[in-house]
Amino acid sequence: MAILRRALDALRAIVISPEFAGCGLCYLIWLVTPITFDGIGSRIKADEKLWQLVLALPLLVLPWALVEAKAVLFPVEPSSARRSLHLWPDYWRLKLRVVLALLWILAAAVLSVAVWLFKGDLSDSVAGVLSIGAIVICLIAAGSLWWAAINTKEIVQK
Repeated sequence: MAILRRALDALRAIVISPEFAGCGLCYLIWLVTPITFDGIGSRIKADEKLWQLVLALPLLVLPWALVEAKAVLFPVEPSSARRSLHLWPDYWRLKLRVVLALLWILAAAVLSVAVWLFKGDLSDSVAGVLSIGAIVICLIAAGSLWWAAINTKEIVQK
């Protein structure tokens, strides 16, 4: 029963998340007005330097996110101070959300690399929505990690 509860919580954490909402919003805008992303895609594809900078953002955020994840799970240095956090019955939920945030950032990084590799095969609209989607997902997940690091440190130090 505990495994099922954890699996359902993981599914809920994926579907009901700001990252998923960011994906859905990008997709919805692309469905309603694909021309919005045509300009973005064509501009990014035309300027090689801009293209590399935009698509490098999720790759650059990934190492920072690993450091932030450590700050969330181990917010203070002496292990005795974080003992209360690790003994918390819902600590596994915090850990799950940290892992999911890292997976969202990794997915955004992989998406950026895929767009960069296949940019010639993608239409301007698709390249634009995938690039913007990767950036949105990455920034939302990074912001969530940053906020969680601040809050866990504040709670543990009380």
